[in-house]
Amino acid sequence: MKSIFSKILDFLYALKDYVIILLIILIVVGVIAWRLDSMFTHRLSNEDIPLVSGVVKSSEGNTSNEESTAITDNNEVSSPDNTSESIPESKENKDNEKALISITVPENHELSDIDALLLQNGLITEAGKFTEKINNLGLSDKIKPGVYEIPKDYPLDDIVILVTE
Repeated sequence: MKSIFSKILDFLYALKDYVIILLIILIVVGVIAWRLDSMFTHRLSNEDIPLVSGVVKSSEGNTSNEESTAITDNNEVSSPDNTSESIPESKENKDNEKALISITVPENHELSDIDALLLQNGLITEAGKFTEKINNLGLSDKIKPGVYEIPKDYPLDDIVILVTE
């Protein structure tokens, strides 16, 4: 009787080590899975960045402007009021198109040149702001050359995100 009892105790002691190892692994995996989403939500700016239709970048030098279209139900019948309302919207789109500024970032770019180009086109108000922001964020090697169409009143943080995407 004593030998069976001692064998059961030996088995439980050996099993205890494996159970503890599995519990530790499960806890570590659980904590990583729980906190993984917060590790990758760090943003360049703390404010919400609105999506802007019409900003398109191109590395070949060709630029295009996306037009937003509204989807209507097939059951709706167009009335004369709807057509008169669409005319001012098209004028607003033309005004928005005029407000787009085309910026070309060359292949071997200098931050000071891009900064001067942004200042010259009125996208930033002070010289050195773009260079300072890029250097503070450590993104100087992430700038991608190409042609960017940027709205006139685009914030500096959004310009940095656009040029480094």
